[in-house]
Amino acid sequence: MRIKSTIVLASLFLTLGPLSKPVAAESDSVKPFFSKSIQFGAHRGGMNWRPESTVGSFRESNANWPEMMVEADARVTKDGIAVLIHDSTVNRTTNGTGPIAELTLAEAQALDAGYNFTPDKGETYPYRGKDYRIPTVVEALTAFPDKLFLIEIKDQPGCAEALVKAIQEADAVDRVCIASFNPAQMKIAREMEPDIAQCFDAQTLPRLIGALRGDNWDEYVPEADLLIMNYHRLSNYRMTEADFPKLQAKGIPICLYNINTPEEMHHLLDLGIDSMLTDHPDMLASVLKERAAR
Repeated sequence: MRIKSTIVLASLFLTLGPLSKPVAAESDSVKPFFSKSIQFGAHRGGMNWRPESTVGSFRESNANWPEMMVEADARVTKDGIAVLIHDSTVNRTTNGTGPIAELTLAEAQALDAGYNFTPDKGETYPYRGKDYRIPTVVEALTAFPDKLFLIEIKDQPGCAEALVKAIQEADAVDRVCIASFNPAQMKIAREMEPDIAQCFDAQTLPRLIGALRGDNWDEYVPEADLLIMNYHRLSNYRMTEADFPKLQAKGIPICLYNINTPEEMHHLLDLGIDSMLTDHPDMLASVLKERAAR
């Protein structure tokens, strides 16, 4: 199964070709992150497939689909360590309660991050007691030295600083792309590590949209490296699928998330989308296998 999935993914990467090369606003070269394909990514490591944002889930997806990028979210513990967890509290994903910001790393990692995961709407909890825990960013990056990570900086004081330090400690600047809904967090990260790949944020995205909808698109120079959007809310970005070719021609790669049905996957593959994030990496593998057999 692992060999077949790997072959299918690899063949699709070759068929679809490399990711569109972004135009760098402050550099003449494309950032190293884009030297590998990010066509497919596991949202929180595949949150509907295994306990989300854990080294265990990353390991299983990597064993089956080594080419698949990992998307995750960074927050900071009470003692200032960058960890991977989406929510501000540990309530939903662990057997603990309370904000991650009020737990030390030792306290956070004593929790069972597989405790609440259920593949069958509460009938079973097969990952309880299986050593799934909240990982530090350094742990995750060093465990998979060849894997690309797309990491969102959550809106928490000190998060950008802690994340960038962790990325630098893991010697992973070339294989991480950062995102945030908070432009201030992105500014801090850019100043600390200018070479890291970055997504458009709440300041740079409106300027992109203004240029796209205005009459100065030809002169517009992209201010970031990757445009990430919720596929089901394109109208919030004043975007439609008809805009994708124009963006790609400018060298702006597009990453869409919440791609969780075979129909959506087929449709976006047909459109030649640059990157998609799914909660179901196993479903995506089946879609790729089906397409490869055509």
